[in-house]
Amino acid sequence: SYGKQNATAKLENEDIMSYAHRAAWRLAPENSLLAIYYSITMGIDVAEIDLMTTSDGVLVLHHDTTINRCVSGYTGNVSDYTWSKLKTMPLRAEKGGSGASVYKITAAQASILNELPNYKTHCGTASSGGNIGIARFDDALDLLLKHGPGTMFSLDKVKSDATFAAAYKLLREKNMLGNAIFK
Repeated sequence: SYGKQNATAKLENEDIMSYAHRAAWRLAPENSLLAIYYSITMGIDVAEIDLMTTSDGVLVLHHDTTINRCVSGYTGNVSDYTWSKLKTMPLRAEKGGSGASVYKITAAQASILNELPNYKTHCGTASSGGNIGIARFDDALDLLLKHGPGTMFSLDKVKSDATFAAAYKLLREKNMLGNAIFK
């Protein structure tokens, strides 16, 4: 445990803060909602995540421009796919997405996902033994509000003005501007 999560106060006081690169990617697929959840439960102050935009303008968490490394059975750019198609693509199980097997969620993990206010609408109902896909940024913010309001996101790969503006708008709408650092 890294102590009480209060990243904003630690930042203001210039205290040491703990970071999790691509969230807790050793426990769940990188940049996934479950990786963020595990970084929160570990007491991490800041989960570094990467933002990309789908072809229909949905902000998603994904490190690479392509889905080739982290998604099983598909290739191409994140920006070539709509959210509707992207959400059906299963994330790989291995650390950092290097292998071919698909990550399967447990009943407890499904419960964490299904408790988020819009997860079922965005992704369908999660169930034990099911897959987890690329996460939406708005669902990641809801996860932070529910489980880690003292946690911050370090937003990386925000490469366009449109992506920055969309992320800023969501943060402002959810009253979470203090929970984000744009890298």
